[in-house]
Amino acid sequence: MTLKFRLFPSFRTRLSGLLVLTLLFSVTSTSAQAGIIVRVSTSVGDYSIELLDEEAPITVQNFLGYVNSDAYNGTYLHRVVTDFVVQGGGYRFQPFVGP
Repeated sequence: MTLKFRLFPSFRTRLSGLLVLTLLFSVTSTSAQAGIIVRVSTSVGDYSIELLDEEAPITVQNFLGYVNSDAYNGTYLHRVVTDFVVQGGGYRFQPFVGP
């Protein structure tokens, strides 16, 4: 399964998008052949990730542990390379509060 999507068509949009993305994950079990599908909801659209639990069971369980503990909720994508990789989590936006 190949996912093709473009979340940020330009560098400027990519930078501004970092401030507004919120990731919400939901895990859906599918047939044994299809593996596990994780649905990612962002402020600019949704996409699905297929987890290859037979090929990488430890990595999949680690990722699902983070998803089930809501570790990614409220974070944003910090690296997007079209047709290659989407990286997110670990960074949270803290709005500036002045004196």
